[in-house]
Amino acid sequence: VGVSGVPESMCDRVFCKYSFRYDPDGRWYKTPETHGEQSPIWNYEKQFLLNDLSSDVIECFADEPVFIFEVFGLRRRQ
Repeated sequence: VGVSGVPESMCDRVFCKYSFRYDPDGRWYKTPETHGEQSPIWNYEKQFLLNDLSSDVIECFADEPVFIFEVFGLRRRQ
């Protein structure tokens, strides 16, 4: 997971939150924060175990986004 082009004014603290769209518990995960980087790469991995997937669900994975990513860039307080 990585991002590029975070404005310099917003890169005091940068992190990414992400979720597996079909997680029945609606959990969100967060990368470690970086500081002062406009194009951080987190090399973060998360493995999801999915049991008993129907062919309809597998087909849906091919047609629709499976993950939701949100990137946050926070500026330093003055």
